[in-house]
Amino acid sequence: MCNDAYHTDNFLKASYFLENEDYQRAFYFLKKGALQGDVNCYNNLAVLYDLGYGIEKNPLLALKWYRKSWQYEGKSGGVCSNIASLYAGLGNIRQAKFWWNKAILELNDGDAALDYAKFLINRKNKRDYHKIIELLKFAIKSDYITEISKEEAGQLLKNLEST
Repeated sequence: MCNDAYHTDNFLKASYFLENEDYQRAFYFLKKGALQGDVNCYNNLAVLYDLGYGIEKNPLLALKWYRKSWQYEGKSGGVCSNIASLYAGLGNIRQAKFWWNKAILELNDGDAALDYAKFLINRKNKRDYHKIIELLKFAIKSDYITEISKEEAGQLLKNLEST
């Protein structure tokens, strides 16, 4: 295993290539760093696998690296939400709900509440209506939400309450 400076070098090189949208080179350095234990690389590597940037899209490998990021980089609502979305896309709704709830209940993440609400809206199950309203109200009141997400939650809530 290499020293920490080497790991940081991989992450810094990858960051440079990400900024310049050279995803293949960024992927190379992120994977190299991640395989050598550089925790700074885990989340970005997961994103590339998740979106298919610089490498073929692979939700299972994205999940692997998101989970490592969650475990070693620190608990993040964004990582929880990404894990939840991947599970939902793979049809594992139970795990998706688990991860969204983790972000919402443990981390008070409003963006995760919005993501979960949008997932439920897209399912078009009338039994989810009250849960959707609850999630959107939570998102709007959250201190951990972007302004654009707060506005989106407000608009969705307004639309649902007017129907």
